[in-house]
Amino acid sequence: MINSDDAKNVIDTVKKLAEDNVEYKEALSEGGKALTTVGKAVNAALLPVKGLVWGADKIEKFLSEKLSEKFTDVPTVKIQEPDLTIAGPAIENLKFCGHKNILRDMYANLIASSMNLDKSDDAHAAFVDIIKNLSPDEAKILKFLHTKKPQPLIDIYRKSKENEGEIICKRLVNAITKQAGCEKMGAISSYFDNLSRLGLINVDKSRYLTTKGAYDVLENSRNVVQFISEIKASGYEENIFKYFVELTSFGIDFCNSCVE
Repeated sequence: MINSDDAKNVIDTVKKLAEDNVEYKEALSEGGKALTTVGKAVNAALLPVKGLVWGADKIEKFLSEKLSEKFTDVPTVKIQEPDLTIAGPAIENLKFCGHKNILRDMYANLIASSMNLDKSDDAHAAFVDIIKNLSPDEAKILKFLHTKKPQPLIDIYRKSKENEGEIICKRLVNAITKQAGCEKMGAISSYFDNLSRLGLINVDKSRYLTTKGAYDVLENSRNVVQFISEIKASGYEENIFKYFVELTSFGIDFCNSCVE
């Protein structure tokens, strides 16, 4: 037989479980609402991406117009079927970068090179993956270097007047990102690392440009002048290390097929 105290304990326990269950359900409900809200936000963020993926019709229209334009002055006898190892992957990749003008033009140029009897030998299948590994800013840098050739770079060091050593304060000071029209001015280090990894550029620190005034634009820029004045105001001296960046032979071949 259950006495009155035991009965009371049972009732209290049941009430507590009921209360806990309500709180648990409420927590689940709030969590579900939160997940639903996050899910809606994610879907909203992904919605524009769906519109950026190019379909077959859009790719066909783009290539037809672009290639016709490129072959305007080329005799028809010089036009051949494109190398499928180039055209196939290039067309596939156009699905995902068609909204990036400079990258889609690179793919079109590469396909056009493979269709031109005079240039097909220079159109390498590896160039497809290289374009795939480029950001729009990196493509702009390549196009700029292809046009302007070697470009000056400087590093700025701070050294003590007692010649106790020096430390680097600024590296890869350049005018390339601005003149090439890059969107991210401060990403030059990662851009150069990637372009070097792909074998397209060479950052040569063993030499410097000897053309008169080659480094004037950099040394006389407002940011550099101000930074050097701050170094001097702190009781140190500046040391400017000059070098340059240029396309490699492979980079020149790539630009000849994909940039021009």
